Amino acid sequence: MSNVRHDAGEPAAPTIPVTAEIVTIGDELVLGESLDTNGRDLARALRTIGVAVTRQTTVGDAVEGVAAVIREAAARARIVVTTGGLGPTFDDPTREAAALAAGVPTVFQPDLWASITTMFERFGRVPTDNNRAQAFVPFGAHVIPNPVGTAPAFALDVRGACVICLPGVPREMRYLTEHAVLALLVARFGLTERLWLRTLHCAGIGESALDAAIHDVVTAVPQDGTLAVGLAAHLGVVDVRLTARAANAAEADGRIAPVEAAIRERLGDAVFGADDDTLPGVVAAALAARGWRIAGVEAGVGGALAAALAGAGDVCAGVEVVTDTLSAAALEAAVAAARRSRAVEVVVGVSLRRAGDPAHPSPEAGRIDVCLATPHGTTTTTLAHAGHPDSGPSRAVAAAVDGVRRAIG
Repeated sequence: MSNVRHDAGEPAAPTIPVTAEIVTIGDELVLGESLDTNGRDLARALRTIGVAVTRQTTVGDAVEGVAAVIREAAARARIVVTTGGLGPTFDDPTREAAALAAGVPTVFQPDLWASITTMFERFGRVPTDNNRAQAFVPFGAHVIPNPVGTAPAFALDVRGACVICLPGVPREMRYLTEHAVLALLVARFGLTERLWLRTLHCAGIGESALDAAIHDVVTAVPQDGTLAVGLAAHLGVVDVRLTARAANAAEADGRIAPVEAAIRERLGDAVFGADDDTLPGVVAAALAARGWRIAGVEAGVGGALAAALAGAGDVCAGVEVVTDTLSAAALEAAVAAARRSRAVEVVVGVSLRRAGDPAHPSPEAGRIDVCLATPHGTTTTTLAHAGHPDSGPSRAVAAAVDGVRRAIG
């Protein structure tokens, strides 16, 4: 199926979809000292085998707290995946917490200790006494060898759920997920389908207006878990995400295509692309197809228009950057001058007057002026921007680039 993302492999589903929860462990996460990327990467990996993640929880390094979160997650989901807390130091609680959640002791595994010692030897190091802690696992756990690190992973049953405990080091977590965990879960639960994604990107329409436009389409989708529709708003762009649970590409396409067609009909030219498409990329391709080039003039957006057009390659003849805001008339004059000097078919100009400090609001909103010159003429539009001042440049540039898309479309 050419228009739906998927990952290689076979796969139709259990009657009741298997769901998972992810638990990321570490004081550094709850204190905001480190950014959790493991939860995102795990969720993406699990969807390739048809497992939807319904909740992600971050918890600190207290053993009792981790055990409580594991028990609670195991009561809701059939799969619980934890990351972090498998190191050898006093603040690595996962082995003990998982055993506490399962109601079993931890036991020393001589073979595991031998493999840990061998791994240290490969690194040219000698394990310290505290490394022996990594050779303990909950009683009855299935050890998952870790050939890329010293922290072994393991799986065990907690209240009927399959709990898999992985290292927190991202590269180790990703390696074990790809090379061991996914196959383990497919075999354990007889998984025969996956989640297939199609994302439509929209511009020039707000999230609430978009929601109202497609409301009847979304409410008509069967609530049987085979297809879900969701929205995600970004600065200047709103995504419509369609997620199908299916055994193969053809089956996924059969579920996604009619809903996608109905959504496109409702939204019209607000939809500018899908999946990996970007607004600047779509505009650059449209210009290249016509043999046209573009130049830009930006004022008060801090280089945001130049950054957006940077990937256009030879299609872009450059962007003039003005630090201060320009009036609409001054922007029009600058656009006309750029079109003459650059000898291009299209010039887009954008000027932003930022709103005031949100902590001290004023009745005057920010102002975005967009001037667009094409072979069809010159137009200037003005938009109000009442959001956070820091989001003004992104919204202004999205409006400018989308204006180019619509004008040359």
